Amino acid sequence: SVTLTVHNLAGQVVATLSTSEPLPAGVHAWDWDGRDESGRSVASGVYLYRFLQDGKLHFGKLALVR
Repeated sequence: SVTLTVHNLAGQVVATLSTSEPLPAGVHAWDWDGRDESGRSVASGVYLYRFLQDGKLHFGKLALVR
């Protein structure tokens, strides 16, 4: 399973995208519609992402531009 969380710069979770199905090896893309967990649109800006797969943690920055 794979879990991708989007955080604001304060470290709070804004959105969680996950799959319970295993993904085959290779490159995968995730679409985030710019909404928080409650369905509200979030502001343009810089966000952090955290990607957890098989106990390995990957993280980085992303920009949301509206």
